[in-house]
Amino acid sequence: MPLKNGIVVDADGHIMEPANLWQEYIQPEFKERAIRVVRDEADGDKLMIDGEILSRVRRLGGVPYAASGESVNWDVLDGLSHYESYRDSCHPASYDPQARLAWMDQQQIDVSVLFPSLGLIWPRAVKFEPDYINAHLRAYNRWIREFTEVNRQRLIGVAQISLFDQREAVRDLVELREQGFGHIMLPLMPPDSASCFGSEFDDFWRTVQELGFVVHLHKVAIPHQLNIPHGVTMGGKGNGRFFNHVNEILAAQMCLASLMDNLMPDRFPRIRFAFLECNAGWVPAWLDRADESYEVLSESKNVKILEAPPRHYVENTDCFFFGLSLAEDVSRMTSIADRLLIATDFPHPGSSITPYESWRNRLSTLGESDQSKIMGLNACRMLSHPPTGAA
Repeated sequence: MPLKNGIVVDADGHIMEPANLWQEYIQPEFKERAIRVVRDEADGDKLMIDGEILSRVRRLGGVPYAASGESVNWDVLDGLSHYESYRDSCHPASYDPQARLAWMDQQQIDVSVLFPSLGLIWPRAVKFEPDYINAHLRAYNRWIREFTEVNRQRLIGVAQISLFDQREAVRDLVELREQGFGHIMLPLMPPDSASCFGSEFDDFWRTVQELGFVVHLHKVAIPHQLNIPHGVTMGGKGNGRFFNHVNEILAAQMCLASLMDNLMPDRFPRIRFAFLECNAGWVPAWLDRADESYEVLSESKNVKILEAPPRHYVENTDCFFFGLSLAEDVSRMTSIADRLLIATDFPHPGSSITPYESWRNRLSTLGESDQSKIMGLNACRMLSHPPTGAA
């Protein structure tokens, strides 16, 4: 049953980058070295970065896409006699904007915020060569801009950006705004750099605020705030994928702590941050701890501290938003009901083939007002998107 006078916003959808995206959209001097997907019929296509196959990605593709939207974990498709190409394994709605809009209509989704897929992976594996990395980020931005131009009211592209050089990053922000972007992912940072929220990056964040960008912090693309070398993952020897999967939300918690520690809500009160695919159930307990720390540390004159407890900024301002998981018990998060967002994660493995019904069922214990907020009205405030109802 559709929401009454409601709007449905998918705050975290994904595209699947075309195999030749970077070769076609990158500046000429990097075309020969551009990231690409290479065909492998015997074991599934592979991602190649600067001439080397990326070992972190087992395979790309393998079986034809399901018209239903059901996703397949390509990693587990061992022993097939033939592997379909990456392109033929991707749902057309993941790379064709008209197909995406048709899928959204079918799923009763009015607006989708779109993130990369391979673009979440390769920045963690590429060698630190700023010009090379930036060329690929800008190539993706050119492509996603064309994708969303089909309907910019319903398709919201999130641009990728780095903070390797602050002056260059500021110029990139200005150019992105001129191109129509209003959303960026948390910027990539140099290895062993300070927190991107430190005062040395004030020019960047001042520009973000002045130009009205929303900053998205997406799982696996969030700097973890730990002093470990580039390319090193968290976890001791003997810990496997379960350990890593459970603890992926820790990066969001540390990032939120860094935001508060560096007084970002006071220094730049108009910037909106969205934490996505990191769950939200931890937020109320985190705020208990954060407020306790605030009270303890505020007694010291030598500790920089926010003007108000962290809870104030999360619960009473539109500075922070959090994407929900379908596995979470929303009834325990009523204190942050105005900050919660739904997400499809389409077309990634595990995403629901009927996201609207799945979310309505998950939120059914809440009142109609809270359901409408979480299904889309909260996201409208985050996006500064007018709640005009169904498209």
